[in-house]
Formats: sequence, structure tokens, C-alpha cells
Amino acid sequence: MFNIPNGVTSIGAYAFYGCNSATSLYLNSSLRTIGECAFRGLTRLTTLTMPSNVVTIGASAFAGCYHLGSIIVNRTTPPVLGNGALDDTSNCTIYVPQGSYDVYVNAEGWSAYRDRIWAADQDY
Repeated sequence: MFNIPNGVTSIGAYAFYGCNSATSLYLNSSLRTIGECAFRGLTRLTTLTMPSNVVTIGASAFAGCYHLGSIIVNRTTPPVLGNGALDDTSNCTIYVPQGSYDVYVNAEGWSAYRDRIWAADQDY
């Protein structure tokens, strides 16, 4: 498990690229920016919960996370999503807050994943 500690507001480009040991990822509530390819290629990662303060997810940030089964996004307004941020995660369901579904499926970047976006039936 990767645990990004409180107080970290940004994860730089390629920070954890290819670190294959993590199956889960805890992102703290102070995190605002995830850089390009920051978690690319974490092939054992299965779940991800995105805190509500994240406003930017860089290009290919989670690309190649083949076993990622679900992403829970807690932000009601979609974060800016870079090109291919979620590529190669085709089995992954993306849960967004109740009432935000329409905004996500029509948002730039997120609309590419519209067939995998679901309104969460509870808050996480």
C-alpha cells in the first residue's frame, strides 16, 4: 500500500511510475495535483479513492494500471483530466458523487470514459 501522508499537496510527474508492489493507494485529503504518469504502470493496483481536493490529474497518471477495478472520485466538480489519464484501465468502474454524473460524462477528458462512470449510491 502506498500512503501519501497529510500535508502533501502535489505528486510530481513519474513519482511512482512502475512501482509494482502496491495493491492499494491512499491519497490524503490535502492532495490537489497528480502529475503526468505519476502512478503509471502500477499493475497490481486494484482500488483507488480520490479525495475531493484533487483538481488536476495529469496525462497518463494512472495509465497501465491493468487491474484497477474501481476508482471513487469524491469531487463534485470533475478535476481537470489529462490525456490518457485512465488508459489501459478498461475494467475499471468510476464512481462519482450523486448528482454529478451528468457533469462528469460531459466533461472534457472524462467523457472518454463515460461508459464506465456511475453515480455512487453513497458517499465515500
